[in-house]
Amino acid sequence: MTVTYDEYDGTPSICRVTMFGDQVQAIADKMCRGQRIEAVGTGSLNSWEKNGEKKHGFGILAQRVRLLGEAV
Repeated sequence: MTVTYDEYDGTPSICRVTMFGDQVQAIADKMCRGQRIEAVGTGSLNSWEKNGEKKHGFGILAQRVRLLGEAV
């Protein structure tokens, strides 16, 4: 799943959330595009190259995910 929300100023941001286990299907069935969530886990800053351009992104290996209300 990919999260696109910045709590501090409301601008879109992207954070890839990876999760394994039984909770994944239960969350996926209830989640919709733009859904606000709380993800608890280990964060990491990743970098890669695509078409000669250096890219960076933040990801979370989640142990727990909680839905937070309506989609934004």
